[in-house]
Amino acid sequence: MKKILLLLTLIIFTACGGQKKIVVDSLTYEKNGDDYSYKIEIPQIKGIRNKEIEKLNVELSEIADATIESMVNRLEGSPAEYIESYQTFENDFGITSILLETYSIGENDANGIQASESINIRNSDGSFVTFDTFFKEGAKEYIVDQIKNIINKSSGKIVLNSNGKEVNFFEDVDINLDDSAMYFEGNDICFKFDMYELAPHSEGQPIIRFPKEELKEFIK
Repeated sequence: MKKILLLLTLIIFTACGGQKKIVVDSLTYEKNGDDYSYKIEIPQIKGIRNKEIEKLNVELSEIADATIESMVNRLEGSPAEYIESYQTFENDFGITSILLETYSIGENDANGIQASESINIRNSDGSFVTFDTFFKEGAKEYIVDQIKNIINKSSGKIVLNSNGKEVNFFEDVDINLDDSAMYFEGNDICFKFDMYELAPHSEGQPIIRFPKEELKEFIK
């Protein structure tokens, strides 16, 4: 009922001596049914001995299986089309940064929903990197204030969405960094917000970037 392709898509070599070589495999499920379709590509993280990462690999696979089962059985609330993918980013932080992205739409829905979440792993020891383990106290307040300045256009910074287009934000919005996907690309710390969090559906998913230099006083 499902086609599974196990592909080695990426081997990340770290530049610093002593760091671990983290391997990201791709596990793909794909099917076009009569009244549903899905293409799910999830990462499987290898190259490090870490029970938490092994547990994560299993959970990602189990979530994919559950999503497929709900679609095949046409359970209430299951999407008619579901696409899940991921990408990895080279960066200057010594972190394996993975961004997972999903798109789903119901049978009678006019618009689909896009959402993102991230997985960040420190190459030196294989530990998970979260906002609180990466930043010092005070970082969240500073970043939220900077985003507010971006939204009210007092910063002069232009924000692009996932399609590379400039974002027009809601005028009055609550900013919750916990609702964003934090990832690391090049020299930037990036926060990707889901649809409707900061902007209308038509604006897609805003990606707000901060160069390392701007936030260096808050980095542990």
